[in-house]
Amino acid sequence: MVVSGAGIQRADVLTEGEKILAVGENLKAEDAESINVSGKYLFPGFIDAHTHMDLEVSGTVTADGFDSGTKAEISGGTTCIIDFATQNRGESLEYALERWHKKAEGKASCDYAFHLALSDWNERVSQELEQVVEGGICSFKLYTTYEGMVVDDQTIYEILTRLKELKGIAGIHCENKGIIDARLKELMKSKGNRREVSDYPATRPSLAEAEAVSRILKIAACVDTPVIIVHLSSKEGCEEVKHAREKGNEVFVETCPQYLLLDESRYKLPGGEGRMYMIAPPLRGKKDQETLWKALAQGEIQTIATDHCSFTRQQKEFGEDDFAKTPCGMPGAEERPALMYHYGVMQILWCGIQTGNGC
Repeated sequence: MVVSGAGIQRADVLTEGEKILAVGENLKAEDAESINVSGKYLFPGFIDAHTHMDLEVSGTVTADGFDSGTKAEISGGTTCIIDFATQNRGESLEYALERWHKKAEGKASCDYAFHLALSDWNERVSQELEQVVEGGICSFKLYTTYEGMVVDDQTIYEILTRLKELKGIAGIHCENKGIIDARLKELMKSKGNRREVSDYPATRPSLAEAEAVSRILKIAACVDTPVIIVHLSSKEGCEEVKHAREKGNEVFVETCPQYLLLDESRYKLPGGEGRMYMIAPPLRGKKDQETLWKALAQGEIQTIATDHCSFTRQQKEFGEDDFAKTPCGMPGAEERPALMYHYGVMQILWCGIQTGNGC
């Protein structure tokens, strides 16, 4: 059974190299090798539009580079990733892209492309953007948090305006840095340096995400340009997207399997196991999961990506005494297609069979 955007059909697929030449019944081709996959579903290769391979973060480097990370993607059925080339402050965009190409060239097992994360903004960078877009990079990332990466509202407005001129688009990590910093300061006063991982989710509350989503969407509305909200995790964030769309704003939304399938109770696991689940934004509650599943079912979420950012157990234990020293991120490259097929397709179909109307 061949699965495509048009649905599921019983068909043959004729390929040459990496190209699909034809899809249809009883295809004939002289000297073609025939592979019988009867009784199975044949999917097109998946795309993971949000990965972080060979990324320097929190004084360490992700466990997966482009070699092991893309092998994991291929094993799970993903044949193309879009990673984030990151501009350090003071760097040219060309240099940032060159650094990331060197990380990937000769190592990646699957196709790859890049978004470009912007941390620095001035007239020179604005002019460089045109060359970058002409070179094939059309999507960019902005952060509303993280020292060294955060950009202020005026800068966001100016970047969105420039991207509109160039027909590019920005994906934005939405969390309010001021709220996060204030919560961490409060925690420092009450607990000093001995901050447990169970304290972590309260320092990045769902309202901090929702505030940033609301603000970003209002700035985008002023520019009259679409944006992508990446790794949306909360009910409140979903509500802000809904309000913006009701006003006519064009918004694309991404979420990740971890936000659909895992919840904040993981941070209370004994023995510091909760550090394995430290991601940003953090895992949320059951109500948030229910809202995300509903939004996905109703077509309000356009993309499910991994935000693959893997660390070893040893790296996660940097935060044994203070969660703030734990590198944030978790893997998902190999598991995403299987998880989403099981929980997003088969389980819902099974519930429908059992209840007559689905879950």
